Amino acid sequence: MSTPRLSARLRLLPLLLAVGAGFSASLQAQSLVDLYASARTFDATYQSAKSQFDASLAKTAQAKALILPKAGLALSYARTNYESKSIPA
Repeated sequence: MSTPRLSARLRLLPLLLAVGAGFSASLQAQSLVDLYASARTFDATYQSAKSQFDASLAKTAQAKALILPKAGLALSYARTNYESKSIPA
C-alpha cells in the first residue's frame, strides 16, 4: 500500500517544485518605505487628497496673481508722407 502513495507523491513533487520556484522568483526584498510608497500610488483616497491639495496650491497662486502689480509695454510707430503741390494763381 505504501508504493502507490509514494508514487503519487513523486508525481506531485515536480509540480510543487515548479510552483515554489515561481513564487520565489516573484518575491523581492523590499523595505517598508518602498512598500508604503507603492501602496500610496494605488490608493484612491490618497490620490484624491493629493489632487485636491495640488488644486488648492494652484488656486492660491492664481489669487496671488490678481493682487500683484501688472506691467505692460506698448509700442507704436506712424509715419505720414504728404506732398502738397499748389498751383500758382
